[in-house]
Amino acid sequence: MKDFRVAIASPSHLAPIVEILTERRAWLEEKGVRLLPFPVREDWVRQALERGEFFVAESGREFVGVFRLLDSDPAVWPDRADAAFYIHTLTVGRRRHGRGIGGSMLGWIEARAAECGRRFLRLDCFVENPVLCAYYARAGFESCGIREIQVRGTRIAVRRFEKAVRPS
Repeated sequence: MKDFRVAIASPSHLAPIVEILTERRAWLEEKGVRLLPFPVREDWVRQALERGEFFVAESGREFVGVFRLLDSDPAVWPDRADAAFYIHTLTVGRRRHGRGIGGSMLGWIEARAAECGRRFLRLDCFVENPVLCAYYARAGFESCGIREIQVRGTRIAVRRFEKAVRPS
């Protein structure tokens, strides 16, 4: 995608991040896609922003996507402690859906992982979301099985995905 840049999110991105996550959630729920049984919370986004987890994708002046990048994810990946980035909350704005932005963000993350000496990219998604599972498989991620986790007191099953990073 041309005219595309990714940057670490700042506190000024709080409202746009909440908006894009809430908008996407409503759209997916309308399509019957199962999600966590609670809404996006502004305080949760603010805390993740303060920890430096959120990144934003922008095209020109338009906010087009968001993701979180973590150094570890012991709840989902307790058996892996090697050099990896863990991707969460990868979301494209509804108006930009289907234009390759998600793939572009994954490409940016992979390039950054290579620059940082990370050997793997890892992520997870609901087992009950076969469309998203297939998306990650097409993007080169291999399934690493299913794990049950607890999120805010709710047990969910997630499919874990991993992709080896080519050294830069």
